[in-house]
Amino acid sequence: MFEKVAIRAFAGTPLLNWLIRRDVSHGVLAGVVTHCAVLTTALTAFDHGMRVSIVTDAGAAADPTRHDAALAILQLAAQMVMAADVKKALASAS
Repeated sequence: MFEKVAIRAFAGTPLLNWLIRRDVSHGVLAGVVTHCAVLTTALTAFDHGMRVSIVTDAGAAADPTRHDAALAILQLAAQMVMAADVKKALASAS
């Protein structure tokens, strides 16, 4: 487990190196403050060559227009998925 110390999940943590050493190539992200934490983490992962999926119905922002704006930006670098689809994919993988 890594303690998040900044807005972006990779800042100030060994998380990115940990994922790279394990050949993780796809990240699935969800969380609050879509326009800050999710956006910056997703773009950093994308910049490092990872495939990124954003769970659109498992995120939020205090202002829904900011959530929607962040998702619009993220569509350029990430796949948009629903929580039910992630649940199905995890069930079929096990």
